[in-house]
Amino acid sequence: MDELTFLRERFACYYRENAPDLPPRFGRREWGFMFFGGGYMVRHMAFRTTSDLIAFLRRKVPAHAYYSTAYYKDPSASRMSEKGWLGADLIFDLDSDHLPGAETMTFEEMLSAVKAEMGKLLDEFILGDLGIDEKDVRLAFSGGRGYHLHVAHPGVLGLSSSARKEIIDYITGRGINLDLLLHRIVIDARRSGRFTREKVTYRLPPLEHPGWGGRITRAVIAELDRIAALPRREALADLMAIEGIGRKSAEAVFDRLRGDWRDDLRQGIVDIFPTRFPLKTFVAAVVERGRLSAMGEADEPVTTDIKRLIRLPGTLHGKTGLRVVGLTIDRFREFDPLVDAIAFGDEEVEVVLTSDFSVSLGGENFDIPGGAATVPEYLAVFLLARRMATLPCNG
Repeated sequence: MDELTFLRERFACYYRENAPDLPPRFGRREWGFMFFGGGYMVRHMAFRTTSDLIAFLRRKVPAHAYYSTAYYKDPSASRMSEKGWLGADLIFDLDSDHLPGAETMTFEEMLSAVKAEMGKLLDEFILGDLGIDEKDVRLAFSGGRGYHLHVAHPGVLGLSSSARKEIIDYITGRGINLDLLLHRIVIDARRSGRFTREKVTYRLPPLEHPGWGGRITRAVIAELDRIAALPRREALADLMAIEGIGRKSAEAVFDRLRGDWRDDLRQGIVDIFPTRFPLKTFVAAVVERGRLSAMGEADEPVTTDIKRLIRLPGTLHGKTGLRVVGLTIDRFREFDPLVDAIAFGDEEVEVVLTSDFSVSLGGENFDIPGGAATVPEYLAVFLLARRMATLPCNG
């Protein structure tokens, strides 16, 4: 038996025993599938009943299953222009591949980091700044290396691509006008001939200010706390890495961090910084460091595409063998994909690993040298799907 046949048989067993979680108004959705051994997607499909979709999954056994975020008059029409677009859910896709430093992370570290980013997106922006009601929010683990967030409020369904891009710009802090958030205050002015010499200070929004105003103040406090905890040499180097901050300014800020400054800064008072300190440059750097790091350029098309296909919860991810898991907000907070997304049992399977491999999966820690090994079925599926192992007959 070759690897694709093995995987297809295991996926077939799963679909015989499990049904997917259907999205609202599934009959108005377009559906798409990719199959084992095929390099393209079969799409422009529609299903009228739950039983029709389940029968298709059991008969065809796809490696990947998708449905449209959009609703259509005729979802099975072969041309997009003929489908009759009725609206689309607002979708956010966070993938750990886009995290800073992802290339040095383990699989477990990537999943933990991207979940934290999704929690930040959910709490600070979706439920916080945008004020979306919890009942209009659904989440899903992708079965791979990320999470999806769906907003189905009637107010977002008709948004254009450009309107959705504005939401992305807001969430990522792209194009923030710091002049509107850093209030310049003249505290003294003296004329000298034709010139006026001004002494100015700045005020940040107070900590409890809504939106990006309070967020920037909180980020500045967190950044200063981080710098204050560093050894002096590292702290100065960190500050001087920001364009426009020299040694004298860096030393002045670091020395003042030894005193009481948090209460003032919580009110937006930034007198901790020396007179000629490039405050705007510093705040801009803090904003950049504090952006939602998993929502980069690579993910923007998912949100702005009003005809996007997205993975169907309750189905399997063909490159990991893990379940795509639909999540309520409460379940998301407790969710562990390395345990809760396991779809297969622990029956022993012989495989041949292409190299040494370590992972925590199914509640167990595995540290397996390359070569022949006997592993639980769920790990065998994971390794074969990721092409990190072969079956003995092909080894």
